[in-house]
Amino acid sequence: MEVIDRLSRASRLSSLGVQKDLRPQGLETWEFDVLLALRGSVAKSPLSPGSLASLCMVSPSAMTNRLNRLFVRGLIRRETDPENRRQQLISLTQEGVALVDVLVVHHEANLQKMLHGLTVSERLELASLLGKFLRNNGLQDP
Repeated sequence: MEVIDRLSRASRLSSLGVQKDLRPQGLETWEFDVLLALRGSVAKSPLSPGSLASLCMVSPSAMTNRLNRLFVRGLIRRETDPENRRQQLISLTQEGVALVDVLVVHHEANLQKMLHGLTVSERLELASLLGKFLRNNGLQDP
């Protein structure tokens, strides 16, 4: 129980820390997750809504709602897949890229502050153990 309790409290603490950084931009954590997933793929190619849903661990219908909100805000663009005209491809607009790039700087600083007090070795060990925990419970470790 002690391990799960600490995992739960650590999850809440980290979520609140991320929300604090996003609130001034009017973003929710789930929006940031989608934007980060797209930013990580910019050099490669746009992503399908299904791929994004898998990356963000949400249902396709939840992803549709998220994409609609980000589209209205002008942060993503939708294009028809040239290889499958029934499929859309999602990418960031210039505004989306600029916003993510600014937020990532603040996000990284916030993460460093939260992990302060742990050595590099301890951080690596913690990441490894949490990855093992996720895999053992059927979740993909990114």
